Amino acid sequence: MEVIKLNVFKMKGWIYVFYSMVLLTNAYNMRSRQNEFLNCNKSIQSEDFKKNGTILSPLYPNNYPTSIICEYTFRAQGHERIQLKFTEMNLFYSSGDPNDPFECSNDDSIKVIINIGDKEESIGEFCGRKPPPQLMSNGQRMKVIFKSESKDKEGTSKFAMEYSFRTDFGVRSNGNQDKREVCKFMFHSTVVSQGLFTSPNYGGLYPRNTKCEYIFVGRANEVVQIKFPEFEVDGLNPRCEGHTKSDYVSFSNFLYAHDRKMPRYCGHKQSYDPVISDNAFFKVIFESNEQYDATGFKGMYIFQEDEKTPTPPLESTIPEDSSSHVTASVTMVTIILLCNSVIEYLLIH
Repeated sequence: MEVIKLNVFKMKGWIYVFYSMVLLTNAYNMRSRQNEFLNCNKSIQSEDFKKNGTILSPLYPNNYPTSIICEYTFRAQGHERIQLKFTEMNLFYSSGDPNDPFECSNDDSIKVIINIGDKEESIGEFCGRKPPPQLMSNGQRMKVIFKSESKDKEGTSKFAMEYSFRTDFGVRSNGNQDKREVCKFMFHSTVVSQGLFTSPNYGGLYPRNTKCEYIFVGRANEVVQIKFPEFEVDGLNPRCEGHTKSDYVSFSNFLYAHDRKMPRYCGHKQSYDPVISDNAFFKVIFESNEQYDATGFKGMYIFQEDEKTPTPPLESTIPEDSSSHVTASVTMVTIILLCNSVIEYLLIH
């Protein structure tokens, strides 16, 4: 009798497991058919004739349905990056204040994913009515996953986002982009003597794992001054070193070599001390790692006359009674000027 009861109990357990699997399979198939009907899984690739567009929630402007998952995958080409702007955000939220959501795992949500190497990394999960910040990919790929939970919606639930494929990295500046490089901008005093330059995707969060260079080239008697009226770059002061996983802005008076005497800037400060170049050439580098992001910076630059003590006139350094000294001095000055000209030419080109 006990054996029969045990077998019956086991049979009921297997029936329960089987029934649960059938329900899950039916729910998955129903969700798949619903997603297919709504056409909410999209693959969007950069094309020569189309570099931007808009994605709307299913059934927009009406409520999106329950129990769906939509995937939007983006693929850029060349040096392009994908930029996302959410123009409308009103997801159903039951865990608190929808204008200030603090947890999205059990509510309708939008997750944005990038690729670091061969690994997918989430750069944020967003819910409620608080619009996500403007976002940018670090490479050619980006994915957006929209999830609608099985709950009755109250009010209007919908979203809208704009996407664009950009080669300028969302940098605002008075310089010219060097299209031969990934993210490099040139500033010549002969073109614009003062202006601004920003971190990539300015107005939103700068992309992770990204490096941008800003090259300043003045006239022979000029230096350039850099100021930052806005600065928020994730990192640990005062040294902003790599082992602290800091993003940073660095400076150099050299084209290729690291300039040890120049500072690194990171952290969140209302203003940093101005930085002035030693000569007519100057380089500013922004570099982010794969872990965190922030709103970045706005920099202002101005080329100005070098205020260093000028070299005394040639006549005052030449003895009046020595023609041989005159010839030697003139020759030496000519060589120095020639070397300076060659160096400036190499730096500029």
